[in-house]
Amino acid sequence: MEDKISIIVPAYNEEGCIKDFLLTFPKNSYKEIIVVDDGSTDNTYSQAKYNGAKVIKNPHNMGYGAAILEGVKHAEGDIIVTIDADAQNDAKEIKNLVKPILKGKLDAVIGSRNIGWVESPIPAYKRIGEIFICGILRLCYRKKITYSQSGFKAFKKKLIINEKFTETRFGFNTEFLVRLLKRRYKVKEVPITFYNRKYGKSHINIIKDGLRMLWVLFKSMAFQK
Repeated sequence: MEDKISIIVPAYNEEGCIKDFLLTFPKNSYKEIIVVDDGSTDNTYSQAKYNGAKVIKNPHNMGYGAAILEGVKHAEGDIIVTIDADAQNDAKEIKNLVKPILKGKLDAVIGSRNIGWVESPIPAYKRIGEIFICGILRLCYRKKITYSQSGFKAFKKKLIINEKFTETRFGFNTEFLVRLLKRRYKVKEVPITFYNRKYGKSHINIIKDGLRMLWVLFKSMAFQK
């Protein structure tokens, strides 16, 4: 069944993480591992290529969402798994996300570090934003979501391949989640392990991107079909 699964890893200046991260995947365990190098200025591309990934390079930094969508366009599997290159999630837990989809029970599975046991909790300032966004989603769609910004998720490719998205950066996760809930797809969260980043730094601007995510939330809910 693993030949149905394409792994997409968006990466921007992650040369310090990408080698060790790719080595955590068992050999020949999935149909393909696609690293989308989103205009990195370091050795992310060569490190990913050398360590066995199928690598797509964007000509410049187009954004997190754009990298995901570019990976989907090149994916051959029927099930897509997205996981970030910063090694904060455990690739061995992919099986927990894809299993209910392979069994036909769910359309999408979102990894959440807010349920079950986690290695490192979310800082308070991030948790406040999550509580607000997840509260709005629960109120409007009657669906309990605990981690709206998860980059670790699995879903059927057909859910996304013909959709038109407006968000090309970090707001993509919010837009995609709202789209899933609006379409009434069968979505569930599962607990995931979360580790602190060992190399490099996050590219998220808490204030700028946080405000953008709130705008995307309301825009997606109010104006998008």
